[in-house]
Amino acid sequence: MKPFAAPVADILFSLNHVADASRVPDYDADIATALAEHFASFAEGVIAPISAPGDVEGAKLVDGRVHLPEGYNTAYRAFAEQGWTALTAPEAYGGQGLDAMTGAIISEIETGASQAFNMLVNLPPVRFARSWRLAVTTSVRASFRRWLRGAGWARCA
Repeated sequence: MKPFAAPVADILFSLNHVADASRVPDYDADIATALAEHFASFAEGVIAPISAPGDVEGAKLVDGRVHLPEGYNTAYRAFAEQGWTALTAPEAYGGQGLDAMTGAIISEIETGASQAFNMLVNLPPVRFARSWRLAVTTSVRASFRRWLRGAGWARCA
C-alpha cells in the first residue's frame, strides 16, 4: 500500500486561489499554511500508519469499556499533547481560538490519514464543546477547561 501523503499544496491552493479564503474573517493564510504543514507531518508519521491495522483489528467492548486498536491510545495522546484537540475552541475555554477554516484544513488532512481516527478525536470533543458553550454555567466551564485542551479526553482513550 502506498504511504499517505497529505495533499497540503492542493488544499491550500483550493482555499487561497479558488475559494478566495482571504474573504473569511480571521483566516490567516500564513498561519494556516504553517499548521497544515506541521500537522501533515504528524498525520503521515503517526496517524496514517495505524489506519489500516486499526481497521483490521477494530475497537472492542470488554467489560463495559471500549478498547481501541493498537496504536490509537498513543497516537491520541500525542495528538492531544500537541494541542490539536482544542485548535478552534475559544481561548476563554482553553482552546487556541483559531478560525473554522484552519480547523477544516486539519480535519481534511486527518480524514485522509484515517477516517476512524478523525471520528475518534472529533466527534466527542467538538460536540461537547459546542454544547457546553450554549448550556453550561461559567463556573462549570472553568472547572472543565482541561478537558477541552485534551488532557481529560486522553484519559478516556
